[in-house]
Amino acid sequence: MMGSPPINEIECVILAAGKGERLGEISKYIPKPLIPIANRPLISYVIENVRKMGIREITVVAGKNYSKLLKLLSDNNGIRVIRAGNFEKGPLFTFLDAEPYIERHYVLILPCDLVADFSFFSEFIRKCNMNFQINLAVCRKRQPLGSMKIIPARMALISKDFFMILHKAENEGYKRVIDAIMLAEQLGIGVNRVPLSSAKWVDVDTISDLLRAHKFVLERIPMPSGAACDSCLDRVLLIKPLIIGRNITFSGPSVIGPYVSIGDNATIGDSTFLTNVIVMAGAQVGAGLLINNAVIYRDRIFRDE
Repeated sequence: MMGSPPINEIECVILAAGKGERLGEISKYIPKPLIPIANRPLISYVIENVRKMGIREITVVAGKNYSKLLKLLSDNNGIRVIRAGNFEKGPLFTFLDAEPYIERHYVLILPCDLVADFSFFSEFIRKCNMNFQINLAVCRKRQPLGSMKIIPARMALISKDFFMILHKAENEGYKRVIDAIMLAEQLGIGVNRVPLSSAKWVDVDTISDLLRAHKFVLERIPMPSGAACDSCLDRVLLIKPLIIGRNITFSGPSVIGPYVSIGDNATIGDSTFLTNVIVMAGAQVGAGLLINNAVIYRDRIFRDE
């Protein structure tokens, strides 16, 4: 059996053109790839893991958020940001807009909203098989009633030979890359399903997912040793894990944490209690509030419902 392709034969395409509608109202104010998790844009976690694998050529396919992503990523060497002309039709069309820019034989396809341990990505690449045009990551996920189900993990490695099937799927009206992969199987083209044993990941679709990803990241960031209370700033109790940005104004005694990140230049009102909350840069949190499981943008609170 042939092993995985050499890293220098792989490039990556990150799909970042979706509207993020399942996130609700917050997606009207800030593009999904730019929503901060632990004070970093969501998409940065995907890019970080791709680069850790040694993949240097990355194409980010954007939609209406093109100018904002271009501004964010313009200083990142090896990252190309392109505007998808057909992103409204679905992720399959978004991916095909990247085809003219692909030079290497293998393409790693990733969404912009996949937050995972590095082992999640490295195990997948290690287990891929060059005998197949399509390698699809799968993992076991517990269902609401407790049963386990094998599901795709929104990550695939394809060879350039697969583009013929992608275009066939496009012509037949399919909208998703996974639909094209299912079509390939119907046509007798083998798909290597790659089971991931260390499948620790969060696929961010909703506010609930966003907060789970936030917890996931904070639990993996090294915190100062010592007691649970990192420090007390002028009668503000900070409980880790948490991240506090620069130029934060605390108006009076408050309890912040655990699982809180506060972006730069935010203002926190007097007698405020925050737990499992993302406070974006420049946000203003009113006084006397008890806020759990929420995202705060400017003066708006978006809750996990």
